[in-house]
Amino acid sequence: MSDISPNLGCKMDKQGKLNALYATDEGFVEVLIVSLTSLFENSCRPIRVFVIEDGLSQKSINMLEDLATHYCQEIEFIKIPDYSSMFGRVIDAKRYALSAFSRLFVSSMLPPEITRVLYLDCDTIICEDLGDLWNTDLQGAVMGAVNDCRSYRYSTNLGLSRNDVYFNSGVLIIDLDLYRKEGIEERFAAAIFEFDGLLEFPDNDLICRELAGKIKELHPRYNLISVVRALSVSELLVFRNPDNYYSSDLVEEAKNNPAIVHYTSFFAFNGRPWNKGYDEFDGRFFSCYRAISLVRDVPLRVNWSNWGSRSRILFSAMPRAVSLRLFGFVHSVLKPTVQYFALKRYKKAFRNEF
Repeated sequence: MSDISPNLGCKMDKQGKLNALYATDEGFVEVLIVSLTSLFENSCRPIRVFVIEDGLSQKSINMLEDLATHYCQEIEFIKIPDYSSMFGRVIDAKRYALSAFSRLFVSSMLPPEITRVLYLDCDTIICEDLGDLWNTDLQGAVMGAVNDCRSYRYSTNLGLSRNDVYFNSGVLIIDLDLYRKEGIEERFAAAIFEFDGLLEFPDNDLICRELAGKIKELHPRYNLISVVRALSVSELLVFRNPDNYYSSDLVEEAKNNPAIVHYTSFFAFNGRPWNKGYDEFDGRFFSCYRAISLVRDVPLRVNWSNWGSRSRILFSAMPRAVSLRLFGFVHSVLKPTVQYFALKRYKKAFRNEF
């Protein structure tokens, strides 16, 4: 680690320790290392990192410990719960790792003296000190999150109103005292049992459903997702067709000065920045910190997603305005409509069974 130069451009605030939480398995640990490098490089305060891990090798654990030690930060590892034993069945996480569910049960996994935590997806890059985000006044909300810019149908499918915001769960600032006091984990456990295998974004959907009205909407610069970076504001509104979203000024402010860049999947890009052939300009945030990280010499991965490749070809073959409306229809109308009827059939069968 001696050849990595930490950021010494800010004075360390010894009083404002930040508690950060990640969840990962072995397949994502290289991405986590880059995210942590960006977090440590930009921090002006001590950080205590908790990593909920699902089968990490000792080599990976050692690398993460070395990284934290180099930056004089703390890191602790928590084994992922046995969800099959917890719920008496195998949980269907769709295309996501089971570790993604861990953010739902964070209050019982972390020590009781931890009263606030910042959850970060592994595919995030931190671009500045997060003191302002850490000190956000949640105004009585259980957590803070960024609007995910989705059609109202994604909310109404979950039994919410058209006006309820669908949030992205990749960056969450969580009030653990309130989380524990209101028994949020028990609500999530019941919802997982009810909706197991039916939700396209299981953990994200459940957060939006169970915490509706209890999430403070954060500035979009704290979770700048790929689709927002790829499209202009006007194109984004056509493609995602949200009822409730930020003003154009706020979105442009986020794009020009992001605090956290989140590399979510989006077909317009070739995979994600740890894949070969990813868009060089968009990947610059990731590449900058990867170049000084412990995985800088690890070869980039091959993106095997044929769906993304076919989608990019089809999108490029038509006039852009036509493509945006066609793909937007699929995303904002067709997909949630299919899910609506699947949920309706399931609920009918569920009522008949019980």
